[in-house]
This record gives sequence, C-alpha cells and structure tokens, in this order.
Amino acid sequence: MTISRLRDVIYEMIFSWNKKREIKIDNELLNLQENIASKIYDTALSLERKGLLILLRAPTGAGKSETILSPFLWQWFRKDFFSPRVYVVEPVHALLRQFRDRIQSYVDGLKLKLPVGEDHGEVIKDTFLYTSTITLTTIDAYIYGYVAKRAKVWRTRGDAVTGRYTMPAGLITSSLSIFDEAHLIQDEMFLGPRLLSRILCYLVSSGAIIIISSATLPTYLEKLLIDKCSGDFEKLIFNYKGMRRKIDVSIDSGSILKKIDQDISCEENNLIIVNTIGRAQKIYQVIKNKCRNNQVYLLHSLMRREDKEKVIDVLKQYKDSCKKDAKITVVGTQTLEVGLDYDFDTVYTELAPVDSILQRIGRVGRRGRDGKAILYLELENNAPYYEKLIEKTRNLINQLNTSSIDLSDNITLTSLVDQVYNEIIINELSDIGNGLYAKFLEYVKELHLLAYPPDKDFTFRPSFYITLSLIKSSGARADKNELRVRDEDMINGSIKYSIPYIFQTYYYDRLIALLKMAFNKDAIYIVKEYDPKKREFILTKVDTSLIKDDELERYIKGNIEERKTFVILMDHIKDLYDSSLGIRIDELDKIERVSKKIISKERKSKKGK
Repeated sequence: MTISRLRDVIYEMIFSWNKKREIKIDNELLNLQENIASKIYDTALSLERKGLLILLRAPTGAGKSETILSPFLWQWFRKDFFSPRVYVVEPVHALLRQFRDRIQSYVDGLKLKLPVGEDHGEVIKDTFLYTSTITLTTIDAYIYGYVAKRAKVWRTRGDAVTGRYTMPAGLITSSLSIFDEAHLIQDEMFLGPRLLSRILCYLVSSGAIIIISSATLPTYLEKLLIDKCSGDFEKLIFNYKGMRRKIDVSIDSGSILKKIDQDISCEENNLIIVNTIGRAQKIYQVIKNKCRNNQVYLLHSLMRREDKEKVIDVLKQYKDSCKKDAKITVVGTQTLEVGLDYDFDTVYTELAPVDSILQRIGRVGRRGRDGKAILYLELENNAPYYEKLIEKTRNLINQLNTSSIDLSDNITLTSLVDQVYNEIIINELSDIGNGLYAKFLEYVKELHLLAYPPDKDFTFRPSFYITLSLIKSSGARADKNELRVRDEDMINGSIKYSIPYIFQTYYYDRLIALLKMAFNKDAIYIVKEYDPKKREFILTKVDTSLIKDDELERYIKGNIEERKTFVILMDHIKDLYDSSLGIRIDELDKIERVSKKIISKERKSKKGK
C-alpha cells in the first residue's frame, strides 16, 4: 500500500494488527481518527520551543492506539519531524509486552526500520530507557528517570555501588511521551495523580510534548492537569466516540466466589476479574475443575515474570490463529482491566470503583461482537480499595437500574466516573496522602541541574515493593560458598511484591510468612553483588544457624527495610509456588495463622510464669 496521507498510516496500522482476523473498517471512525491525528501532527510541528499537552478521552475499542501513535510514525513519510523518539508509558508492567507486540506490528506493516524496545526498569540493563526510537516503559521508571532517582543499586567488587541515575530530563523534554490508560494511576491516597500532574507541568513548560489517553479519564484529573500547569505551552483536548457498543449488564447481589461455579458457561470465552489474588486463585481452581476440557489461565502480580509471559504468549497465539471456538477462560485481578487484546464473550466481575468496572466491561463486545457482563455486588472485604469509593459505586449502580451500558458514549461514561470521584472524595483521599506528597515536593525543590540527586527519598505510589526472584536450582552454579545466577534468570524469576501503606499490616505479614518458610527450608539467598562482565548476580546464602528463632523475624524485617532482593530456590518451596497459580495465598495464610497461634501461646505462657 502506498502511504501518501496520514489516513493511510492509520489504515495500515489497523490492518497490520488485525491481519489474521476478519475486520470491517468503520470509515466514520477512521475519518475522526485522521482528523485528530492530523491536528496533533500539525500542532506539534508548528511549536516554536513551546510544549504541548494533549488530553484524549475515547472509549475502549475506539482506536486510541492508532490515533495517538500515527502522528509520530507519519513523520518518517513526510520527512518533517517534531520528535526524534517516543516513550509509550504504561501504568502496569503487564501491558508492556502486549503493547510492544502491537507497536512492532505497526512498524512492520508500514515497513519502517524503527527499533521498538521495552524497559521494565531493571537497572542491570545496559541501556535503561535509552533502548530504542520507540520505547515502552512503566510510569514508575519514567517518573524516577525524570527525577534522577535510582530505582535499584547493586554492589560490585571492591564494595562500589553501581546503578543508574536513569536518564537526563532533557531526553524526555525533546521526546514525545504518551501516557496510555492514564486513569490507572489513581490510588487510595490520590498521590500518583498529584505527582504526575506536577511533573508533566514541569515537562510541558520546558518544551515537552505529552499525550494523556484514557477511556475513563475523570474530570478532576483533567482539571488538575490544566489548573496546575502554568507557562507558555499549547493545549489540545479531544473527546470522541467509537463504534456503538452496547453491553448487556446483569447485576447480582451475591458473591462471585460463591456463584461463579453455577453461573459460568464453559462453552464461551470468559474473562473473570476480581480484586484480590487470593480470590482469583480460588476461582481459577473452581473453573479449572468445572471446565476440564477448556483452556483456563490465571494472571496476577504474584507470578514469576516468565510464567506470566507464557500465558500472554498463549493468548496471543489463539488471537492470531482466530480460534473462535477456543473456549478460553482467563481469571485475574486488576492487571486484566486494560491491554488484554482477546475477544471475550462474557466478563464476570466483582464490585470495584466505577472506573475499574467500566474498564472491565470494556473487555467484551469488541469488533462488532455481542458482549455480556455480570457484576457481583457482595464483597468479602474492600481491599485494596478505599471503602468510600466502593460504597459510592455500589449506590450509583443501585440507582442506575440499567440492563445495558453504551461504551461508545463517552459523555455518559465520564459522568458516571465523576459522580463517584467528586471533590469530597478527592479531598479525603488527598488528606490521607499529604505526608507522602510533601516528601515529593521537598525532593524536587533540591533537584538541580548538573547535580547529584538529593539524599531525600520519595515514592510515586502509596506503596513500596520488595523484589523476589524465584529461581530453579539448575539455573544457579555454586562458586565456593556463593551462588552465581545469570541476570536473565533473575529477571525471568522476578516478582515485585507490593506493600501498600493503607493495608500495610496484612501484606507485610504475608511476605514475612513466605520468607520465614524459605528460611526454614534453607532456600533463601541475598544478592551480594553484580558482576557486569559475566552478567551474573553473586548470591550469598543466609546462615540460619547463626540466627536465633526469636531473632529471625527481626532479621527479615531489617532486610525488607533496606529493600534487599530475596532470591528463593523454587525446588525447596514447591508447596508455596505453582507455575499456573503463582505464590499460593492459601498456603501463606495457613502459615501466618499457625505463626500467630504460636506467638499467642508463647505470650500466654510467659504471663503464666
């Protein structure tokens, strides 16, 4: 196909990604995409040392990806450039691999020789955020890159500290940055949106071009970005509809855990999304037992990266081969709300904040197919969400009394989101996170050009994470009293265990239970240093014989506070990890309950004495 118009670029992008599927081009939508993309390209090209902030609100399945990326790719046909590189910034790690494949198909279809890379933020990579003309990364890596904050450091021979100050802010300022699915930066302390808005204001004021894209971008976030930014830069705001997509919605007052076994049909392609990993694992086992002849998969954050990517690869193969009768069921947590490009017939979801529900429902009824959604209102608990968000969403759903939702009606969707995320809720969330926000403001005040980063610390999310790496014994080689593991094996086995501040005790205790079990089975190592020449981590074994039983928990907590990376030999904890289930929450909870009983008995015994 000869590329002579921006419309041709968008057309080819659509067909390249869907070449193994039967699709029908919606010319009205294509015209709209072309108009918006042309406006973005022309405005970006006309900038004279000014920045540009673009807000794009469009429903799921409305071709946002082609609309926001086509102006960048069109440069190579016009030979008239506004940006030498683009960062596609995703809110969660799980989206990088999927979206990278999509962008690669665009580049290949257009016959452009542009490198496409992904960076999850591992600082052991040689080129952290410098990888390619088109780089996909996480929002955490991007933000920490801007503020020159090391995401992780390692010691090398001679006790020297290595790592990276990520990338110079000038590199971002001269590039196009696209924030995809921006609504997912929302958190229980309204911390992420405030930090992001502040940083984006700094960037556009310095000449950067920023695109923020979402299906359910709340008005408060749009207002925050516009009101907080000062300086001389351009703004573009787009709202557009996609193809008409009415989804049949059934409301069930019961619990998804109790009712899914009887409600689900094994003859369909199903998506099941719940709020916690424990419930996802229980439901996965129920469906696996019921739909024995079908493909049933589980995806969540407490799975080794290698195991998650295997599931994503399988789904991609089914999508590419157009197996309409595949009868696949995918079970998971919030990870599945965005980016999963598979045609599901029915989505089953439990109650969550309204923006999450709309995203979940948006996973069905794509490409002209019929779609159904079943929403269960009874929750075992509100975790990981703020209680008032859940209650306001519950009240909204009860008031709607609707049997369908039109996902192409962006005005209605925004109105629904705004009814929950009103000023009162935003202020309550902000009050909870004001202390963390103040730390960020203190940090950036001391961030100066051509200077080392401040000694202060801050966090982009209201949580912190500990890196676990679950490796096979066969992947490690003994070297005296140490183990050497290839960095690739460490990355493939990695799990980023997040501990949110608002639910810190529960998640912290669960991690302690896992690490105690690994210690007791003599299966745990700590990263001592990194050998860049051999691309190997050198691990030192923790000698548990030197740690008294009553000091073990204190020792573990000390290493957690220092953000140490814990390496666990999988062969020794087979009852705690399964490649299809991930870290087994049910087994961890058993350990934690037993541990609490022992502590309780010891306390009673001491009192008796």
